[in-house]
Amino acid sequence: MDLPNDVFKHQIMSYLMLRDVVIFDSATMSSKYRHEWLDKLRDVILIGDLDDDIKLDNLQWLYRRGIYMLNIDLRHATDDRSEADGVNGDDAKRIAMIAHQLKHCTGVVLSDRYTVDAVLSWLLLSPSHTQLLTLHIHDVIDDDRLRSFSELCTELQELRISMSHQLTDASIITISTHCTGLQSLEVSRCDQLTDASIISISTHCTRLQSLNFCFCAALMLADASIISISTHCTGLKSLDISYCEERTDASIISISTHCTGLQSLNMECCVKLTDASILSISTHCNELKSLNIAYCYEITDTCIISISTHCTGLHSLNVEACDNLTDASILSISTHCLLLQSLDVSECHQLTDISIISISTHCTRLQSLNVSGCRQLRDASIISISTHCTGLQSLDISYCNKLSDASIISISSHLKNMNLLRLCIYNLITTHAIHSICVSYPHLEVDYADVKISTSDLI
Repeated sequence: MDLPNDVFKHQIMSYLMLRDVVIFDSATMSSKYRHEWLDKLRDVILIGDLDDDIKLDNLQWLYRRGIYMLNIDLRHATDDRSEADGVNGDDAKRIAMIAHQLKHCTGVVLSDRYTVDAVLSWLLLSPSHTQLLTLHIHDVIDDDRLRSFSELCTELQELRISMSHQLTDASIITISTHCTGLQSLEVSRCDQLTDASIISISTHCTRLQSLNFCFCAALMLADASIISISTHCTGLKSLDISYCEERTDASIISISTHCTGLQSLNMECCVKLTDASILSISTHCNELKSLNIAYCYEITDTCIISISTHCTGLHSLNVEACDNLTDASILSISTHCLLLQSLDVSECHQLTDISIISISTHCTRLQSLNVSGCRQLRDASIISISTHCTGLQSLDISYCNKLSDASIISISSHLKNMNLLRLCIYNLITTHAIHSICVSYPHLEVDYADVKISTSDLI
């Protein structure tokens, strides 16, 4: 307790998470230094975590201690309150607690209308304190509220909105004209957005590094929209246009030639794409680390071999249901992309043990593997994976009906870091083997005849 306040607050406390401070607080509960501790805690600013939601009791504790957080997830701060409650006696105090946190906050996550309105009210009353750089909103935002945020938080750098079915182009256009410094934008599962949103974002937010418009049902993402993104936002590093089924090669070729620093690309279910797109990506975007082209049915070995030889730093590859691929693709990936950590080749029916054995011997850093539905695979593949890739954490071998107990026993013996395993029970796999794996992995998920069976049913 003899530490100077500036050392305590800025060089020690600011690097701790909320749970660490709570532990310290509990440890000093009966200490003779309790009063000094509480005095030093006041006005401490913690970094916080946008992926660690704050419950109401946490919010109350922070308020009582006079502690602030730079980043706070308020998704569950009002779990005790229903929409039907209306305004009640606790509202004023709750709003005061939320306002307290916003004083120094630069990042916030919201998921109910009550909290959204509380934050907007505080921003309107305290414009000089408006410093939000990161805003995540789930499910509850409409045009009027999003426009208000865009006008009050013009310094926003990251915006994520998901499942907001009332949102239209009008609010996204307002965001683009007010928040021109935006670097990361995710607007996923927002059914009413059209290409007008993309055009406006691309022309005003030219510093964009990450863009995600996946699962937007009304968004056709015409080639002109993506070409506009590629020509205006040349610093783009991450792009997710999954389930935009009208996408053609022209737009992806434009992305690859203008956004050469691209590191992550998700084009899942862009069914009209051909090898031309991937060949262009491979030759221009050599820094690519993550590629998802699941359900791009026209893709062949030619483009995967090109990806492997040009993008050797690849960490993640998803080619689910790309049924034209053969062992040639995976052999090339295994020999060139030695940093690979995640591979999904599910429903690639032409693959044999040659592919998976090669992956296991070359890509020993693998953490996640999905070979579901690869019906030609035998025990040799899984035994090789389990003995060479001992850091594997997730494995899906469901619907591989040639596997036997030997695979299950090898998994149980070698993969001690496993936290997710999916399989189906066939005639060659006995309940004895399943019992042994369940003992090793209490969170095992077993799929038998499309019925989930809990571990307790098998032990």
